[in-house]
Amino acid sequence: MAKFGRKPTGTFSKCENCGKEYYIKPYRKNTTKYCSRSCLARVHLRKPKIVKRRIAAIRVAIQPNKLPAILRKAKDAFFYQRVAARYRGIDWDLTFTQWWNIWRKSGKWEQRGRRSNQYQMARYNDVGPYSVTNVRIISAEENLEERISLKGEDNPYATLTEDDVRKIRFLEGKMKRPEVAKMFGLNYFHVRDIQKRRCWKHVK
Repeated sequence: MAKFGRKPTGTFSKCENCGKEYYIKPYRKNTTKYCSRSCLARVHLRKPKIVKRRIAAIRVAIQPNKLPAILRKAKDAFFYQRVAARYRGIDWDLTFTQWWNIWRKSGKWEQRGRRSNQYQMARYNDVGPYSVTNVRIISAEENLEERISLKGEDNPYATLTEDDVRKIRFLEGKMKRPEVAKMFGLNYFHVRDIQKRRCWKHVK
């Protein structure tokens, strides 16, 4: 005669993010250490991971499958541009709604890109934060010309002077590049580009 035992019961585990106890169903392995997707997203955003993983974590929180395809693409573009701006040390004062309205009113969203016949969101004179009153939609060619015009010491974000650039080039072959980089507060690759005239080309 078959014996019937008690039905298996689940277990409780503690969330590593918020400390809340959550229930794990029987016969199911505990593959996560967090009680919800929002806790998982918050933990992912704290870790210094690459941009794609950050966006993947944010996607879990906002549930993009419930959004139209064009808005999913727009949200990805918004997060990429915001992270890139912060990486360059530029303040970002735009919400997604403000950012999307600027693109929608311009009528150039379908032509957005980096090629010569495409359009980009740029700041006036390439100065100041990304904000509603300081951005506009212009062609990629205009944006490039504006960026080139602010070269050298005219660029508000420049940390070197023309005399510093001449000294760095004078020290080529006399000092090691890591030592020169430490002297001027730069990194090795920046010193290499200056000495090989990949940047600051206008300085003789």
